[in-house]
Amino acid sequence: MYPTYCSEGSVQARRGLFSRWATLLCALAFMLVLGAGCAQAEKEAVTAVEEISATDLLTKIRAERGKVVVVNFFASWCPPCKVEVPELIRLRNEVSEEHMVLLGVSVDENPSELQAMVARAGFNYPVFRAKQDLPPVFNISSIPRLLIYDTRGALVVDHVGVADQAALSAKVDELKRNN
Repeated sequence: MYPTYCSEGSVQARRGLFSRWATLLCALAFMLVLGAGCAQAEKEAVTAVEEISATDLLTKIRAERGKVVVVNFFASWCPPCKVEVPELIRLRNEVSEEHMVLLGVSVDENPSELQAMVARAGFNYPVFRAKQDLPPVFNISSIPRLLIYDTRGALVVDHVGVADQAALSAKVDELKRNN
């Protein structure tokens, strides 16, 4: 006969402990899978970029009369654009939505590259991907390009190249005051 090292009661206690650990591990695994699925869904929601036509962009600009409207044309592959985007994110943080609308319009041909940039950059303003009709209507031949509309909807700035942050902030402040 083999020696007994534990009583029948301690075996049952170990089985109960094992059962509790197994339940706990299953619950943790379920939460991890659920959390990963939610994080993926949230990431997809954040990086989903809607296409915009020239007509739709003009409609958005007109709809925001009473506010300064800043439209930034850019692309994910454009080094100067990558420099300008953080400055525009800062501008969005400085100026309230009741005074300024900031719209990003990408001329990227590859939507997945744009979505990756949107996920990385942490845009705090709407970003759209230009449909084919938009660049010719807005005469986009160089990027980055910045358009600023005053509170009446008139185009007051058409700037090609990286915009100077201080000058941009000053212009937006001036246009807000002239409302």
